[in-house]
Amino acid sequence: MASEQLRIIVRPTEASQPVSKDGVCRTSILFLPHPRTGTLAQFLHDMDAKRLHEILELSPQPGKEPSYMTDTQIIESAPFYLASPFDPAYLLVGHFERALKGSGNTSNTFEETFDLLDGLPPRIHDLLEAHVGCVCEKLEGTDGYWRYSREKAHGFFKARVEAVASRLPQKILQQLPDETEHREKASLRAAYELVSSYLPANMAAGLRGEYDFEELARFEAAQGQTHYVNPNEFVKKGGGADAAWDESGTAGKEKPALKKQRSVGVDKLAKASTKGMKPMTSFFKPKGK
Repeated sequence: MASEQLRIIVRPTEASQPVSKDGVCRTSILFLPHPRTGTLAQFLHDMDAKRLHEILELSPQPGKEPSYMTDTQIIESAPFYLASPFDPAYLLVGHFERALKGSGNTSNTFEETFDLLDGLPPRIHDLLEAHVGCVCEKLEGTDGYWRYSREKAHGFFKARVEAVASRLPQKILQQLPDETEHREKASLRAAYELVSSYLPANMAAGLRGEYDFEELARFEAAQGQTHYVNPNEFVKKGGGADAAWDESGTAGKEKPALKKQRSVGVDKLAKASTKGMKPMTSFFKPKGK
């Protein structure tokens, strides 16, 4: 029997320990539909903290694979994953939009929470229930009857774009224009692209209508370069043929290769001039001694 391949995953410090003191596993790896594409992606479920983390695979440059040091050994090379905190509201909006599409956009009635979440793993229902109010409206006079509201979801994710724009990492901000008016627009565009990459296409398109980046595009055309920074270009999303884990974290069966899905913004970036851009991978190189 072939030995299992060692994998390394980095989790936030506030995450619960994988195994409790009584030996019970408190975290599990789940395959859930990606909100944007509907294809299965890997998530780390923290049962005690009631949190989800998206599992992202960091992809080093070929021939430059790093080694890793743990408490007990030095690992020459291994697939490296990052567990990034994930807002369940994205998972909900993807689920509801798929349900509406399946019903021909006609079935959107008030339902009890259990029925509303039908189709998602029951083990995460309690986690999801706490976020239903972000994208759903409640039937007045009831304790738990909700229905999906695109208007409410739109407002929630618009606020999220603005919040992300105000908290972009400094190393991304360094790639944006110095001029204040263009810098603000470029920050907003980078935030929109990040948020929209996790939204169904129709929701992302509606959100795009809130912003006018034409002046920024003209400025970039005059400069002969783009200041767009794609926050996702240095990672591969879990759930592909090279990331077959079951819920216990062991190697699963081989899966056929999946066609890589890209957001509209990434497709635009592929056609844009990249003169003067610094790749995101450069932000994650080891510090010099």
